[in-house]
Amino acid sequence: ATQSSKIGTSSDARAVTQRLSKAVSLDFPNIVAGGQQDLTTALSGAVAGQPVVIGFTSTGPFAGLRYEAWVSAADTITVRAYNGTGAGIDPPAQTFSLLTWAF
Repeated sequence: ATQSSKIGTSSDARAVTQRLSKAVSLDFPNIVAGGQQDLTTALSGAVAGQPVVIGFTSTGPFAGLRYEAWVSAADTITVRAYNGTGAGIDPPAQTFSLLTWAF
């Protein structure tokens, strides 16, 4: 079934015109304590400024890391991993589900 969605309050709600998603395996290199690493992946149709939601496989996010993602350029999503611990972390490859949409 298809459902039409709007995002925002009733006075400024905008219809979602495009929904893009991708599952991708990302293998971050060693991330030093307090450091971060960025990896990118292509997603055809993504437009800079669109929001991105990150989903994880059943393993969930890797312990000690925080993630964020954004459409950094046309057709490109950047995923950033932050290491908030006091030691380096070399996480194994992990599958991320990325979702973005346009208004």
